[in-house]
Amino acid sequence: QLLRASGALQVIIRDIFDHIERQRPMGLTIKRLDPPARPPLTIAEFVKDVPKQMAKAIRGTMAVTAAINRLPPNTLPAPAFMNQGETLVTQAYSMGHFKLAEDQVLVITMTMGAARYAIVPATNYWGGIGDFLNHRTCLSSGRAVPNPDGSYTYVVACKDPGVAYWVDTDGLDEGMLCIRWTAFD
Repeated sequence: QLLRASGALQVIIRDIFDHIERQRPMGLTIKRLDPPARPPLTIAEFVKDVPKQMAKAIRGTMAVTAAINRLPPNTLPAPAFMNQGETLVTQAYSMGHFKLAEDQVLVITMTMGAARYAIVPATNYWGGIGDFLNHRTCLSSGRAVPNPDGSYTYVVACKDPGVAYWVDTDGLDEGMLCIRWTAFD
């Protein structure tokens, strides 16, 4: 997604992996076709802008978190396409938050609609997924087997509930869910 506004500062690229053990990242080449309007930023200019960019990112994250926390815990709204902040207009989202006791689970059963890929990540309130190398804090449709009716069921829990499609909260008893559907025809 390229921000086309005057003075755009970022390009957001998301590479999707169903099977990370056998897939490799996409190749990417960027070639500028028009001459630059000004010389590149110096390190000093870049560093000077960091506090402003960090404050903007923090305000954006806090706004999303506040909106999500206005919803009841352990519920998810219907998926919707969004065109704001750092969302991708080619993805549908269902964002909510979980609040679980150690002996509770949140069961999510979802369909794919026209999407070819979906992911269920359990994150902290900053959107971080914790120790993902040692905890399966997100699970994609490519790594799950659909139910007989074509839907998928995931179980979000603080500790292993003994099911195949467990999304581990990495010890968090509360956090966010930002379920995403993508790769639409």
